Amino acid sequence: MKIEEYEAAAEAILFAMGDSVEIKKLAFALQVNEREAELILRNLADRYQADNCGLQILELDGAYLYTQTYYLNKSGVRFVQSRLSMNI
Repeated sequence: MKIEEYEAAAEAILFAMGDSVEIKKLAFALQVNEREAELILRNLADRYQADNCGLQILELDGAYLYTQTYYLNKSGVRFVQSRLSMNI
């Protein structure tokens, strides 16, 4: 697969899961090693940032999350983590 195809697959997985995904699970799904999966996500995250996209990929304790920039504020990741730990 081309890097763009891996990025598209990773993006779809993160979006569909709706929650953080451990890098080892993402690597398994993409059929790559963990280092390659991290590079794929970094490339995707860099593209989002370069395009001034309203979405971001965050790394939280070895897992990755696809989120809207809306959820980031001055407290950054702590705010996202608190939202993820809420019992709804």
